Amino acid sequence: MIQWYFCTIVLSIELLLCTVSIMPLPFAWRRKILWSLSDLWNNSPRFRLVTKITMIGVAILLVDAGIGMYRIFNLLNNPDAIHITGRLQELDSDLMKQQRNAFLSTFILFLFTLLYRLSGLVMSVARLEDRIAQSKGLSVKDKEKYSQLLEEKEKVMSYFYEKGIPIPFIDELLEEPVGEITI
Repeated sequence: MIQWYFCTIVLSIELLLCTVSIMPLPFAWRRKILWSLSDLWNNSPRFRLVTKITMIGVAILLVDAGIGMYRIFNLLNNPDAIHITGRLQELDSDLMKQQRNAFLSTFILFLFTLLYRLSGLVMSVARLEDRIAQSKGLSVKDKEKYSQLLEEKEKVMSYFYEKGIPIPFIDELLEEPVGEITI
């Protein structure tokens, strides 16, 4: 029974991380949160090991719940066993608990794969941003300045789109100064 309390805590943490990652926060905040999550996963082997062992435990609990559902389902479909046991409501309750446990385990594993993939995507984006910054002539140290420029560009673009001002060449206007800025 205690393993399901642990699973509930793991699920709560995963739901919190997923919710924070999709909340409409300012770009700099979201970037910092996703970067710290990705950095924790990619640069901490102990955290990775504990997380993978936890997910293996959750997968074992999923298999256990599946076996329990199969056993109870077979008892419910066998009319002789129901008359012998005489506890139909208790079997229904046990079946519901096993189904709940299977759903909980499956959802935990799904969110883990989602967060794992998100961490990989954030690292890929960071590597691509480094390559873009280097190709624009900016050093890796000035990457934050470059990301601020990209944020300002997004703000300007959204302002023009909100006001309905058709400026098809705004991308070219905003792209030119980025390469010429000396930081």
